[in-house]
Amino acid sequence: MESTNKRRTKIGEEAAKMNAEADTFFKDWTNSAAAIESPDLRKRSEERLQATKASYTEIGTVGQKAADLYGPFMKALQDQITYLASDLNPAGIASLKPDAAKLNERANELIKSIGALRPQ
Repeated sequence: MESTNKRRTKIGEEAAKMNAEADTFFKDWTNSAAAIESPDLRKRSEERLQATKASYTEIGTVGQKAADLYGPFMKALQDQITYLASDLNPAGIASLKPDAAKLNERANELIKSIGALRPQ
């Protein structure tokens, strides 16, 4: 859990950096497009900028949806770890077996659901 939480934190930090870079990039592109004298080229540049922004937004939306699916699963896993923390013996493990099986099913569903979120 600790390793996974560290990776989740790192992903959040990297996403924040990526968003800052994207903001700078899109502002520069906007300024660059405005400097194009040819109306046709300026219009095409602006259209491509908007399409690129939309694609970038979709990636962020997909990432957030994946995080929303992943969070409850991780909470359920943490609950099972906490459950066993004070009862880590054969009887405690056996009592958790049905819950662990359900969590494994949820893990498979989670993987499929996140895979289905890929941007088109």
